[in-house]
Amino acid sequence: MGKSLSLIIGWILFVSGLILTPLPPPFAFGLFLLMPGLALLIVHSSYMRRRARSLRQKYSTVDRVVLALEARAPKQMGRVLKLTRPPMAEPRAHPSKEIAK
Repeated sequence: MGKSLSLIIGWILFVSGLILTPLPPPFAFGLFLLMPGLALLIVHSSYMRRRARSLRQKYSTVDRVVLALEARAPKQMGRVLKLTRPPMAEPRAHPSKEIAK
């Protein structure tokens, strides 16, 4: 499947999932459309990877949830989620050691 076709399908699934998620139970299968759409977008779009990384970096709760999903998801989905890991921050010295200098 070509990259542009994957992006189109990803956007259709993602937007459909966003629209259907808040609906009442008979129609509330939006997450089942949202997740594969997001996975396609993350794999084929550097913009979506950057957005997902920035969300994970900005909100630690989101990062913790995605880390838990990485461990429990099937291998392919786990690999996609790992693409969105934020860069590791440089280790900082403990504040008390900085004061002692």
